[in-house]
Amino acid sequence: MKQFCIYLLWLLFCVPIQPAFAQEPGRIEGVVVDSETNQPLSEVKVTLKEVSQKVKTDAEGKFSFEAVYGTYTLTVAFPFYNSQVVSGVQLTVARPTRTLRISLTPQIIQLESIEVTVRPSTSSEAGLLNKRRRSFVVEDSISTELMSKLPISDAGDALKRVTGISIVGGRYVYVRGLGERYSNTLLNNLQIPSPEPNRRVVPMDIFPANLLKSLQTVKTFSPDQPGNFAGGSVQVFTKDFPESLIMSVSMSTSVNTQTTGTEGLSYLGGGRDFIGFDDGTRALPALIASEAENTPIRERGIFTKRGFNQDDIQNFGRAFNNVWSPQKVTMPANHGYKFSVGNTGALGGKQIGYLGVISYSNGHSHRTEERNSFRLGLNNALSPVTAYETERSANEIKWGGVLNTSLQLSPAHQLSMKTLFSHDAEDQTRTWEGFNADRNTDMRSSRLLYVTRGLFSGQLAGDHEFGEKISKLEENGDIRPASTLNWRLMFSRAMRNEPDTREVVYEERDGKWLFRDITQSGSRFFFDLEDDEIGGRVDWSIAFGSEGTFKVGGMWRMRDRTFDARRFRFEPADNIGDFVDLSSPPETLFAPENLSPRVFELRESTRATDNYLATHDVLAGYGMVDTPLTKKLRLTTGIRLEDSDQRVTTYDPFAAEVIPIVADLQTTDVLPSVNLTYLLTDDMNLRLAVSRTLTRPDLREMAPFEFTDFVGGRTEFGNPDLERSLIDNYDIRWETFPELGGVMAVSAFYKRFRKPIEQIVQPQAEVRITYENAIGARNYGVELEFRRNLRQLHSYLRDFSVNSNIAFIRSQVELPENVGIQTLSERPLQGQSPYVVNATLGYDNPDLEVSGAISYHVFGKRIAEVGSHGSPDVYELSRSQLDVSLSRTIVSYYRLSFSAKNLLDPDVVFKQGDATYVRYRMGRTFSFGVSYSL
Repeated sequence: MKQFCIYLLWLLFCVPIQPAFAQEPGRIEGVVVDSETNQPLSEVKVTLKEVSQKVKTDAEGKFSFEAVYGTYTLTVAFPFYNSQVVSGVQLTVARPTRTLRISLTPQIIQLESIEVTVRPSTSSEAGLLNKRRRSFVVEDSISTELMSKLPISDAGDALKRVTGISIVGGRYVYVRGLGERYSNTLLNNLQIPSPEPNRRVVPMDIFPANLLKSLQTVKTFSPDQPGNFAGGSVQVFTKDFPESLIMSVSMSTSVNTQTTGTEGLSYLGGGRDFIGFDDGTRALPALIASEAENTPIRERGIFTKRGFNQDDIQNFGRAFNNVWSPQKVTMPANHGYKFSVGNTGALGGKQIGYLGVISYSNGHSHRTEERNSFRLGLNNALSPVTAYETERSANEIKWGGVLNTSLQLSPAHQLSMKTLFSHDAEDQTRTWEGFNADRNTDMRSSRLLYVTRGLFSGQLAGDHEFGEKISKLEENGDIRPASTLNWRLMFSRAMRNEPDTREVVYEERDGKWLFRDITQSGSRFFFDLEDDEIGGRVDWSIAFGSEGTFKVGGMWRMRDRTFDARRFRFEPADNIGDFVDLSSPPETLFAPENLSPRVFELRESTRATDNYLATHDVLAGYGMVDTPLTKKLRLTTGIRLEDSDQRVTTYDPFAAEVIPIVADLQTTDVLPSVNLTYLLTDDMNLRLAVSRTLTRPDLREMAPFEFTDFVGGRTEFGNPDLERSLIDNYDIRWETFPELGGVMAVSAFYKRFRKPIEQIVQPQAEVRITYENAIGARNYGVELEFRRNLRQLHSYLRDFSVNSNIAFIRSQVELPENVGIQTLSERPLQGQSPYVVNATLGYDNPDLEVSGAISYHVFGKRIAEVGSHGSPDVYELSRSQLDVSLSRTIVSYYRLSFSAKNLLDPDVVFKQGDATYVRYRMGRTFSFGVSYSL
């Protein structure tokens, strides 16, 4: 393996693409423009014929080659333009550099002309920065171009490189230190539901990075966007169809120093686990599904008419798959594959384009954890309650797909359909063992968990222009229509399925490990969540004056969630030790002959509050004006009206006569916004923004459903009386764009919350977490950003660039003193890091066709769990991540890549006071890939 890695790296970066020459190299550079408008053309393919070098023009239409002295021929090609050949370009000692200006003539298309408007691609860093410079809100972004240079596997990996953003738990976005409840997620401009039962925001790891065009985070509110955020609105854009034929196939493999080749955990699952779909092995037994669909499994008696006799219960118990114990296995390497194809052409005289992408990855992880819990003892010192060593292995399968099509009916009217499919299956095996002070002995547990998460989104959209092209905008010469109409219709479905989670607990007595009769031991848990959403939006923009725009529109969402759960447990009879050896493995304890009266009996433990139905309907309308007040000052202001109706009905599926618990929250809110942009110079902005936004409780937080993870651990419980929170936002940003792809920015923000929703610890026999509206909170901070090519320092550094940002954040929340038993009534917001730092050194040499990056990410310590009964809060300590990636094109269409992730491999540590609460490591990951692209 070591020799293979050395050879691959040598092939990537030591073998020359073309023969070396002794002569000093010269340079051929230039710009490609439209012959009619003189506008620069980006993404034009320029080929240096004699040496088979290929480059594409940047957002300013520029290109560059290094070549030894001689005579060369260039071919220039771009869709919908006539190709051009430039011959006889000579490089000599007297003239080592040649600068060319190449004009391309648009093709004449029969039947109907197609108008092409050329702008920097929004999948490139330069294109996104150009969009940001012209935007009237404060926004940050990361492009496909940058994502391709970093070892990024999903949107969560990508977003943590954006200014002021941290990712908690590997998937949940915290913008400016605010938790996931203070952000929303839009997919191609429309909100989508979440597959998580206890989270409002969509987990970012569900979006494979290779399906994305760009990720943008809007940090200030404007009336044409949903108003349910405070930290930021995360806007995900999938790839569009290309302007010419593309086809690519790629494959990759990776190894983790802590996982690959080591001994991990697994168990006998289903026959289709390798493709991420259960084959029915974990499904609720057909006998129970048919015979006990609406009846709890319990023994029928004089006072309990609904139930079953002992023979029926015995048959139900024997219908379950009798697999409980983990097995030791050697953990394999990870691997992934992707295929994409797309093109643009003519159909019936109309321009039509399509793009299809499908990806698959199979990853493994393994780690050991130190996990402890404490309570206050004498002299307010922390006393250990449990001290467990946990071993956890997982196999995660990810599928992703995009199918986009677009039809241009005329130069002013376009229809498009965009679909996204994502499926994620995690098969996890976990064991823990250690001392339990409450039982005064050692305990041991094993759990088998299989979770699938999925998201489907289908969108039909229309973009229409009306009226004459009436005015020019700024210095760039673009023209705009008198009015535009954009509409979107979408159906989305999010799902999460957890079939047959199994757990057993043993304790040590007199040198033997004996089965422990507690709630989670011998349990089997099934739950299924489906969240369907239908929605749409209409936006109508009317141009006035030279640069003014009046915009009105509306949005509607209809969301329906179904949450079904069933719990079962094999309960031991009294004095079971007289009949069964309780030190036997669970497969022996729960063997068919032991699932009988007076031994182990199956019992339904589904709670009356386990199941709920929920709906959330939102209707919104807005009006806004975007206009220059002076030549330098631009105003964007307006009002959004949002009417919301949330309803959660918690019911007992086995007692129709019991009145359901209903939580209903109806609100109507007016959300104003003012954004001012002052143009200090052509490339320098000063922005001011004031707005009011809101956040509503998640449906899960309103439902009194209870769940416990570890024995003696905390349980969570919803609160039907929650109210929505209002947030006043104040932002200021100075930014300058000194060059194409460069930016320097300084931002400051302040946010004031009224009735923010916070976790509260309740006094119970077991510590229980619920949610309450706090009195108030505030959040403020400063963000710094710097992106620049290093050619300004020296011409030899022209292939290097720096991309760095840092955020300093503070917050404080004030909780009611008479609610809960949390230790502190004033503390930082949960999950808020006091600082977040990102730094990337990039390298991109188009002549050698080599690119790479070194990136560094670090965040400050943040509250992970709220302390109770005087115990300190639990903090996740600061840690750093260092990644390296390199790639190179060889043999024309092939590209090799290498990446190393988490090179520092620090301990992941959670502390409660000075005591270690959780500690583990994730290992270093080394990846190799090869792709073929037309």
